[in-house]
Amino acid sequence: MQVLVRADAGRELGTGHIMRCLTLLDALGAKALFVCTRMDGHLGDLVVDSGYRVHLLDVGLTQEQDAAQTAVLLGDSALVIVDHYLLDATWEAAMPVPVMAIDDLANRVHDCAILLDQNLGRKDTDYDGLVPGDCLRLTGPHYALLRPEFAAARADALAARTARTGAVQNVLVVMGGTDAPDATGWVIAQLAQMDLPAGMTVTTVLGTTAPHLGAVRTALAALPCESELLVGTNRMADLMGHSDLAIGAAGSTSWERCALGLPTVIVVIADNQIDGAAALAASGAARQVALRDTAGLKTVLDDVLLNSDSCRAMAHAAAAVADGKGAARVTGTIVSCLKTKRAHAEN
Repeated sequence: MQVLVRADAGRELGTGHIMRCLTLLDALGAKALFVCTRMDGHLGDLVVDSGYRVHLLDVGLTQEQDAAQTAVLLGDSALVIVDHYLLDATWEAAMPVPVMAIDDLANRVHDCAILLDQNLGRKDTDYDGLVPGDCLRLTGPHYALLRPEFAAARADALAARTARTGAVQNVLVVMGGTDAPDATGWVIAQLAQMDLPAGMTVTTVLGTTAPHLGAVRTALAALPCESELLVGTNRMADLMGHSDLAIGAAGSTSWERCALGLPTVIVVIADNQIDGAAALAASGAARQVALRDTAGLKTVLDDVLLNSDSCRAMAHAAAAVADGKGAARVTGTIVSCLKTKRAHAEN
């Protein structure tokens, strides 16, 4: 199968759209062309290294121009996957093949055959009037796009958390691939001022395009405990499985953490994360803190770092949110949908 993907990444935009599309394409086993905007941090090299082709569009195109330039690249593509907050039904209607739209916001009209919104608390009815009547709606973390290693690591990770007692020992700080606001540095600065549990270690992960790598290294050096910075690592399932607590953004890594039952202190670093963070906190899977709310972060950390019961309760709630098998469910829907459309076209 040949697929065209329209998604962007950048130093300010982040990496999440590209990363979850890569996960979906790997699960689908399809050949793909990624169409991306030529902006700083576009991740084209990563896409190529992952085995897919890339075409870069100029910055500043209108939806109509973007759609026209994308449509001529379709070739033998049987499906278009679009994961982009600035593209809607106007763009999608210009595609001559079925479209799958990946969204998080439920705030605009789509012209698509499949709609995926993997966020906790999202319901099919949230897209009433926003998608065609025959659109297949995949909503909630049941469909979260996670790499297969998370499902593979789930049983061992959950068993280890059930057996774990005492104060937190291994803390994982992950604020997304780019972390434009340097939430990572802020969190580490607060940890440096706290009376941390004996033997605690802090592992921090950032992407290769993160603009504050130097500042984070400096902040880590001031910690009164062992620490390390990993850049562009592909060991997230292993790292999460062996961590007692995560401090992280409320983006797509939320579902990775949930699949492995990892208790989390969530820091909202973008407006599109507000609803998801609130839903995770309401479920009991996480504790929520606003970016730069130093007092709030300290209060939460004072509780969870020393309270194994609190962490165990969060772990149990998190594990109930996602099981790591969402990508397989989504690919099954895609294959079934395209098969049905081919059958209708032949009749």
